Amino acid sequence: MKTIIKNKKSYDAIRKIDFGDKVVIITFGTDWCDSCKKLEKEIELIDNILYYNLDISNEEFIDLVEEKEVFKIPYTEIIYKNKSISFTGLKSKDNILTKIKILISSE
Repeated sequence: MKTIIKNKKSYDAIRKIDFGDKVVIITFGTDWCDSCKKLEKEIELIDNILYYNLDISNEEFIDLVEEKEVFKIPYTEIIYKNKSISFTGLKSKDNILTKIKILISSE
């Protein structure tokens, strides 16, 4: 189940939390984006993760979107300990799990 990030301050706070061995996924999207909705369904099939979402149409995120160079949605960050990877577009559950395994094994 996803948790909605409502502002930049909350995003920054989440990025500073030490989640230990927990994988964190943050998606950047909008309510009108069909690929975002499909990606959400794929992510929700993955066990033992923390899932956050933010709506880039919220003016609170203008600077963050520019900083992250989010030019295409959905844009997704996968975070594990102090490492992260990102991707754009729709991915399958299996593809996301492969990205998680690569991230975890890069320790």
